[in-house]
Amino acid sequence: MNEKILKNVDLDEEIKAIADNTAIDLEDVSVVDLSKEYVINGEKTKKLKFSFDKITGLDLLKAERMTRARKDSTPSVVYSMTYQLIIASFASGVPFETLQSLNGKDVVSVIAEVSDFLFN
Repeated sequence: MNEKILKNVDLDEEIKAIADNTAIDLEDVSVVDLSKEYVINGEKTKKLKFSFDKITGLDLLKAERMTRARKDSTPSVVYSMTYQLIIASFASGVPFETLQSLNGKDVVSVIAEVSDFLFN
């Protein structure tokens, strides 16, 4: 992809817009229990809810483009932690930056949930 084009795209804003504009259907939700309480989207919580049924092929392609724009060179993008956290953001409505700031144990739990979606 052309570097000039990538510089004109605010990827963090695009991730946020996709996550914000996608409602979660509570019947198709998976939950990750966090190791501690966090303030997420202005509320204290120890759980993250994911609705992977709302993820489209277009979302997966956007996540791949966003991952590559971040200079992630993982040979197969589905194994990239960046890619998986972007998908988690889309599925949960939680900003990518917030997911990145979770402690390591909780990031691994989130990635395990996304991996289950991607590989099963």
